[in-house]
Amino acid sequence: IQPRAGEKYGSLPFPTLRAMGKASKEIRLNVEHIKRQMRGLRLDFVPNTPTIAAGGQVYRAAGHDAEARALFAKPDKEYDWAAWLNMLIEELLVTDAVTLYPVYKMGKLFKLRIIDGTTIRPFLDYAGTRPEPPAPAYGQILYGRMSSWYNANQLIYKPLNTKVYSPYGESPIEWIILAINTAIRHDLQ
Repeated sequence: IQPRAGEKYGSLPFPTLRAMGKASKEIRLNVEHIKRQMRGLRLDFVPNTPTIAAGGQVYRAAGHDAEARALFAKPDKEYDWAAWLNMLIEELLVTDAVTLYPVYKMGKLFKLRIIDGTTIRPFLDYAGTRPEPPAPAYGQILYGRMSSWYNANQLIYKPLNTKVYSPYGESPIEWIILAINTAIRHDLQ
C-alpha cells in the first residue's frame, strides 16, 4: 500500500515527485533558492488583536510571544528554526503533503514534529469530506502497511494547492511536469 499510488485522483505518485525534484537541476535550484529566501526572513510574533475594548476600557492583549519564540527556536526540540523550516518548505514544494504532529505537555503545545507527508493517506467519509473526530481522518502507511490512524484533531495535514476532487495537494512539480521531462531529456543528451 502506498498513499497516492494507483488512486484515481489524477496525481503522480509521491516517489515520482521526489525523484523529479532531485533529477532536474533546474527544479532543485529553484527549490533551494526558495528555501534560502524563506530562511532569510525574520520570524516575528504579533497578537491577532493588539487591543481589546470592553466596558468602556481599552486593554492591551497579553503577549504570549515569549512562549511562541521559545517553541519556534526549536519547533520539534531537535532542529532549530532554519533547519525545521527548510524541511517544511521542501515537503511543501516537492510533494505538497505538509504534515505536522503537535505534541502537547500539560495542555500546552510542546513541539511540532514534521512527519513525512508521503506516508499519510487522507480518508474520506461517505460525503467525500474529511471524517470528523473521533473517526480516523488519516492513516500512516509505513513499510507497505497501515501502521497508525489519526483523527482530524491529532494531525495537521495541510496541502497548499487543494482540489475538490482529491484529498491530496498538487505539487508545483506537477504543474511543470512537461518542462521537467524536457529538461531531464536535455541533460541526458
